[in-house]
Parts: sequence; C-alpha cells; structure tokens
Amino acid sequence: MTIKSPVKDYLKNVGQYKDLWKLYLGLPADPLVLTDASPAGNHKVRISIWPVSGHIDCVGTVQVNAETPLNFTGEGYIDSVGTLTSTPTIHCVGLDCAIRVDAITTSNTLKWKGTYTDFPCAWSDKTKMYLTTAGAWTLSIGEVVAESGLPWRETNYIVGDYIRKKGAALEYMIKRCIVVCDLDAVEMYREYMF
Repeated sequence: MTIKSPVKDYLKNVGQYKDLWKLYLGLPADPLVLTDASPAGNHKVRISIWPVSGHIDCVGTVQVNAETPLNFTGEGYIDSVGTLTSTPTIHCVGLDCAIRVDAITTSNTLKWKGTYTDFPCAWSDKTKMYLTTAGAWTLSIGEVVAESGLPWRETNYIVGDYIRKKGAALEYMIKRCIVVCDLDAVEMYREYMF
C-alpha cells in the first residue's frame, strides 16, 4: 500500500537551493578534518553551530589558524576575522554540537558552488514564533514546507543552508527545522523557518 504525501497537493510554490562552499559538516574534532579544499583566492570562513540529538553543548571556542578564538555562547554563526588564501586549520574547544564551516568572501558574503536547483514547496512570508533549544522565543520571518527525501538532494536541508523563492534575489538562512512524522514515526515532511 502506497501512502500519499499529506503535503504534495499544497506545494504550489517553487523554491531554489544552491550549494554553499562547505568545508565541514559534522561533530567537532580537534582539529577538524575538512572535507573540501578552500576556494582559490582570498576568503574567510563562517562557523555555524547548533544542537542535535545527544550533542547539545553549544558553548565553547573555535580557532581558525592563529586568529583570536571565536567564542560561542549558544547556537548561531560567527565569521572569521583574518583573510585566508589556503585551506585553514580549525581547532574546537568545549563544543559538543553540530558544526558547519563554509567559505565566504572577505566582505562576509556567501561563496556558492554550482547553480540554483528548483524544488516544490509551500512558501509563507508570515512571521511565526518558535522556541530555541536555549529556551528563548525567536521570531521567524517566514517558513517553507517541503517533502522529505527529496530526489534532487542527497539529504534534506539543515540549519545554516540558504534557500530563496524562485525569481527572488533575497536568500534566507534556515534557522530552524521541524520534522513532521506520522504515527509510525515515519518522516512525512519538514518545515524550515528562516
């Protein structure tokens, strides 16, 4: 028996995703073993952290090469200060949470790989309040509902990914992901807030 997606008929909008120049995604290590080489030319890095199941300690430091350590007091992101010309060495102290390292330009804008890919979604620009893992209420400026197990991407979006509405120039960073499951704990769809 095939179960029909509960959201498929409501996905009337088109969103777009473009790969960031991701150097690392996973749990902290010292040093991080980067999974991609840095882009050619001058650049910096953006360090994003957030809690995941069993790994919720988002308080600690990250050091990029010999720069002053970046101090995290909770989930979020911090951009490195110095200009890089090659793949950096990154050390983490005290963190036990998800960490992502993306290459960015020296003016702190994102560095992209590839072109935009379309995906069906239900896009809402309405504000919504949600509770962060730190227990603080936060205002989301919009949300996107998309099916799980999307065929155009190996994995679903995660916190720190960027999406946009097709035809729009403004890109939004995903700040919260809510997984919606059926009564058998099978994932049906995801809500992404930005």
